[in-house]
Amino acid sequence: MKVFINPGHAPDGRPDPGAVNQYTGLRECDVTKKVADLLAGYLTAAGVEVVGNLQDDSLPYICSQANSSGADIFISIHCNAAGNVNAEGTETWYHSHSINGRVLAECIQNQIVISLETTDRGTKAATPGKNGLYVLNQTNAVAVLVELAFISNSDDAILLAESTDDFARALARGVTDYEACQSGYSQESSGAYQSKYFSKAETECHCGCGGNVINPLLLQTLDQLRDMIGGPLELSCAYRCPAHNREVGGVDNSQHVLGNAADVLVPDYGHCNTAEQLAWYATEIGFDGIGIYPESGFVHVDVRDGGKSPGVYRWTE
Repeated sequence: MKVFINPGHAPDGRPDPGAVNQYTGLRECDVTKKVADLLAGYLTAAGVEVVGNLQDDSLPYICSQANSSGADIFISIHCNAAGNVNAEGTETWYHSHSINGRVLAECIQNQIVISLETTDRGTKAATPGKNGLYVLNQTNAVAVLVELAFISNSDDAILLAESTDDFARALARGVTDYEACQSGYSQESSGAYQSKYFSKAETECHCGCGGNVINPLLLQTLDQLRDMIGGPLELSCAYRCPAHNREVGGVDNSQHVLGNAADVLVPDYGHCNTAEQLAWYATEIGFDGIGIYPESGFVHVDVRDGGKSPGVYRWTE
């Protein structure tokens, strides 16, 4: 996968530094350049090809360079600002007609909010002729524009000044999460694990965004559960993108959002036809988290500790 990075505004702030914190003088152009340079290094280390890292004041030139680079992904990095100094948090924009753009935006937004604990302002669709952003409209690659945090807010400004490395790492993880979505499943260094029984359609987010960030260990353990029970199993839910997780009332940092969890419907077999029986099998297989929902007819299973704490996290509806 090829990535083109665009740190926002002009090099060294000439002529446009972007937003500036009125008290500390922290400049958007400096923050975005630091994050972009660190991001390029982390992506390269992860085996992702960085085909551009361009900071320039000309948006047409940026888009032209990105398009000629053959990039699969375009990431424009910015800092937000507002007259209201209480405005805070992270938001990620994508082209309203790009499903893959939305998935990439969700992956990046999720990683930043979880890692930096910024206020989650969500992903936002840029619509041409309404609120379209130039770089999202004029690039051929799957494109997002990330507003890391508010440089005008005192708390966010501290993060932007002191946590550029954390922002870069989160962005890199968002990209690799997206890459995993495109291949169907999350990947380890040895490559993606392909489930014997559960298809991509069964594990992807139900909101229709196409997101499908799944821990390979979860798939392996689900396959083992199915083998032990000796018959088909149906998933009512696996991966949830952050937006869908909020819509359904999921907890913050849900194991579903992290790709570690699935909800398995109770089958109708003589030896396994209750939630309690299914939970017993799940414990034997080695799931870390097991939630029993007899009224709803499913059992939540997860591998939050990498299968090292079988049945430690257990609860009942």
